[in-house]
Amino acid sequence: IKYSNKLDIPIVFTAHHLDDQIETLYMKMLDKSDWISQIGIRDNIGKLKRPILNVQKEVIRKTAKIRKLKWIEDPSNEDMSIRRNNVRKFLLPNILEEFPEITNKLLDNAKVHKLRMEIVIANLYKNKNEFIKYESYEYLSIIIRKIKNFKIEYLKIFMYWCTSKYFKINIHQQSRQFWFEFSNFLKKSRTGANFNLGSIRAIKNRSELLLIPANSDLFAEPEKTKLTQNKNW
Repeated sequence: IKYSNKLDIPIVFTAHHLDDQIETLYMKMLDKSDWISQIGIRDNIGKLKRPILNVQKEVIRKTAKIRKLKWIEDPSNEDMSIRRNNVRKFLLPNILEEFPEITNKLLDNAKVHKLRMEIVIANLYKNKNEFIKYESYEYLSIIIRKIKNFKIEYLKIFMYWCTSKYFKINIHQQSRQFWFEFSNFLKKSRTGANFNLGSIRAIKNRSELLLIPANSDLFAEPEKTKLTQNKNW
C-alpha cells in the first residue's frame, strides 16, 4: 500500500485464494476469535482487491500449467515453525478427513458475519451525525460519550470505518488487547492524552476525540518569533 501510494497506483491486486481463506477461518476458529475476525480474508478493502479469493488453489495451478505460465514457489512455505504451514499441511487435512463438512461450515459462518458487518456499517452511515461532531480533511471530531461504552467489536468497526471514510486510510489490523487498551483510553485518560493508531493519532480533548492523520501538518512545530532579546513566542 505504501509503495502504491508513492507511485499513485489506484488499485492493488493480491492472489489470495479459497484455500488461504479456509486456512484463515480455521485458525480463527481455533483461536476463538471475535466474530469480525471470523469473516476471514476480505475481498475488498480500500484499494486492495483479491479477485480470486473464491477460487481453489488447484484450479489456479492447473490453469497456469495449461497456459504455460511460470511461477515461483516460496521456500518459506515449507517452514513448519510457521503456524499457517503447520495448519495447511497437517492440522487442516486431518480435520477434513474426519469432518469434511467443516469447510462449508466455516465459509457459511463467514458469510453470516460479513452480512452482520455490512448491517453495522450501514447503520453508521445512517446515524453518523450522532457520533461525528465535526469533519474536515485535516481532522475528525467524535463525541466520546457516544462511543466509549461500545463493545470492543463495535468500537473496532467504528474506528476502521472512520479512518477509511474520512481519511481514505486503512489502519492495520490489531489484536483484541489493543482495542481493550483503546477502550480504556476513551474511558479513563485525561484531556490531552493521545493514542497511536498507526497512520492515525487519537487525541482526547475534553468531551471530544480528535482523529488526525499521523503525517498531518497540524503536528508540525510552528516557527518561533523573537519578541525581545530573550523571549520567543
